[in-house]
Amino acid sequence: MRLLGRLATALAALLLGACSLLARPAAFCGPMDAAALGSVQLDYGGVSGTPSVSAAEAEAAARTIAGLTDSVTTCSVRLAHYRNLSVDVERVWVVHVDGLTWTALGGGFRAPGAPPASPQTLRRALFIVTGDAPAKVLLSVA
Repeated sequence: MRLLGRLATALAALLLGACSLLARPAAFCGPMDAAALGSVQLDYGGVSGTPSVSAAEAEAAARTIAGLTDSVTTCSVRLAHYRNLSVDVERVWVVHVDGLTWTALGGGFRAPGAPPASPQTLRRALFIVTGDAPAKVLLSVA
């Protein structure tokens, strides 16, 4: 009987250890991966002046343009200085959302005749919204 107990304990420890090696989903409302931002630079500390668009208006613009449902969570709406290649905007709202169920389009190169890869589901996104009226989305990154 002791041997069975020890074997069961060893088996349980082995299974728990194997489960900890499995990939886990990223934390809800976690930061966007720097690679996803590409050339986009956001400076949250370098903003001067007051925007004419409120945070609520910026969030509403992002939700409207993307058709976001109530099941999508708004993680934050923050004021930032936005730079992307030749574009430089002093005041933008960065709307960070999580809980999307968007299917990614495109993907990597696929050899002729090869089966298509499973589509990736995008879960979080940033919407860059103008700080000056009228509120409009300049860019979205998912």
